[in-house]
Amino acid sequence: MYFATEKLPRVGSFFLFFVGVSLLPIAPGDMHAHDQQRFAQWIVLLVSACVLRPNATSAMRYVLWVAAGALLFGIAAGRWGLLEALHLSGLGMLVCLWGAQLSMRRETLLLPAVLLPVLLYVLMLTPRMGALVFEELAFHVREFFPSFSNPRFFGYWVTLTLPVIASIERGEVLGDRAVCVRYVLGSIWFFFLLMSGTRGSLIALLCVALLSAFCGANGRTLTSRLLKIACGGVVLYAIALYVLPQAATEGMANSGAARVLEGPQLSSRDQLWSLALEGIAIHPILGNGPMMFAAAANRVASHPHNLMLQLAYEWGIPVALAFTSMLALYLYRCARYARKISDSRPLAIVAGLSGGLIQAQVDGVLAMPFSQTYFVLLLAWLISIFSPDKNRGIPAKQSGRLTKGFCAVLFLNVCAQVVLSNPEWSDLSEWEQRTLRLYEMDVYQPRFWAQGVIPGANVWTSNR
Repeated sequence: MYFATEKLPRVGSFFLFFVGVSLLPIAPGDMHAHDQQRFAQWIVLLVSACVLRPNATSAMRYVLWVAAGALLFGIAAGRWGLLEALHLSGLGMLVCLWGAQLSMRRETLLLPAVLLPVLLYVLMLTPRMGALVFEELAFHVREFFPSFSNPRFFGYWVTLTLPVIASIERGEVLGDRAVCVRYVLGSIWFFFLLMSGTRGSLIALLCVALLSAFCGANGRTLTSRLLKIACGGVVLYAIALYVLPQAATEGMANSGAARVLEGPQLSSRDQLWSLALEGIAIHPILGNGPMMFAAAANRVASHPHNLMLQLAYEWGIPVALAFTSMLALYLYRCARYARKISDSRPLAIVAGLSGGLIQAQVDGVLAMPFSQTYFVLLLAWLISIFSPDKNRGIPAKQSGRLTKGFCAVLFLNVCAQVVLSNPEWSDLSEWEQRTLRLYEMDVYQPRFWAQGVIPGANVWTSNR
């Protein structure tokens, strides 16, 4: 299981490393970053279906049945509802497939696959930071974090990965330099989080640090490391944005954490939550259909910035309660088991996923392709650590057929998404501009494409 020493087949190792590198958010040319991430997500799904062939698990059967039910629900909601149902069921299948692949043997390249995009992004931002400090340039938070249409999506990356960075141990991958990398990279990562002003990430990480303190020796160690990293990030923030600008230019850089100081302001979330509650009251059991919040015309966002409200609005209250309760129970059981073993990595992954779910209650981060793929990768990693041998009871011949069929369904799932979204992706710029004109908006509302609003639809009258 987790502590096995055998190496995976080379194709599996390099594929998982490719997944980590593909998560690096760099948009080529004029393509909007959000659109680039959506295409990259499709590529990861397709390559997974074509390359990975793990032992079959009983979970594959359950996931296929759930996916079939989701598709029926999506068909009833129209083309956009079917697209969303295919998308979410594809992510569920990806979790199952990656978890089964990783359960076969320990994946030595998985930690670098998570850390390398972080390191590359830090190196990419360093010249920008130098220009900001020494050239007395104005700080614009949305321009400082390239490839993220909103800094909150960058903050969610920090929420998911900071506990994993804090769990780096001496002797792993990085050898004796592991401790130095843990605190230096972690402090810089937290420093950039402060610059982004993502309040949801700070709330989530604070909750994670407090909860980890009650999870035995491993939890207290993780909490201590997170606090040290946070202190290092605060010191870097003070030096980079106050001390150095004052010495170099006799001025002061604009505060990147201005949004953090906004405190309890809701930033129009009250409007989105009210709209979501109104829709839930109209269709509490079956919801309004997948993706249909994006059809409710508003000038704020195409998702309600709350995972529970989004699920209840689009899929109904029973589905929302079932999904969140099952995932929360699974993380709780994993945390209970993780506190009893000597390895701190499993608890760190639980902490990252828990922080991600906490932040998803105040931000619309899990509607973004980059966040979804990282969340799936960590969840599959956790499943591989704590899952027993689920191939037990499945004959080898049936196992092979089930795995091939599962991958074939995933492949067809992605192909169906590509075909169904052809009217948009074939001419993204024109579609986005038409949407902006229709709703008289001057801002992007990303969800499926850069402009996530469904033009010309009314969620409470259409498809009913």
